[in-house]
Amino acid sequence: NAPEFYGIDYIRTNDINTIVESSDFLLKIKVMDECFPGIVDDRNTFNCLVVSSFKGDVEVQSKIMIVFPKGSVIQGNEYCVALYEIDHCSPRDFIVSSKYSVFDKTKFDNIEIPKE
Repeated sequence: NAPEFYGIDYIRTNDINTIVESSDFLLKIKVMDECFPGIVDDRNTFNCLVVSSFKGDVEVQSKIMIVFPKGSVIQGNEYCVALYEIDHCSPRDFIVSSKYSVFDKTKFDNIEIPKE
C-alpha cells in the first residue's frame, strides 16, 4: 500500500568513480548559509557558492541550493559533490546523488574527473 515513487533513486554504491560517472553534476562548492533551519530532522539545505564545475552545466561563482543528509557538511567548508538537479526550481536546487556523494578535500585527488 506504499505510495508510488516518482523521481530518481539514490546511487547505491560507495565507489567514488561510479558515483561520479552516474551523477549528472560534479561541483566543487563552498557551503554558505543554511536555508530553512530546523524544518526537517534528516537533512539540511544550504546556499552554496560554485567554486568549480567539472560535470554538468552550472556557472562558476553562481549560488545554488543543495539538500544534504543531516550533518554531512559544515558551513564555510569546501567540498566536491556529486548531484542530481531538482526539476522546476528557481533558483536552481540540487540533491546529492548518493549518501556517499560529499567528498572532502582529502578525497579530491582520488576522483576521476569526467571529460565532457
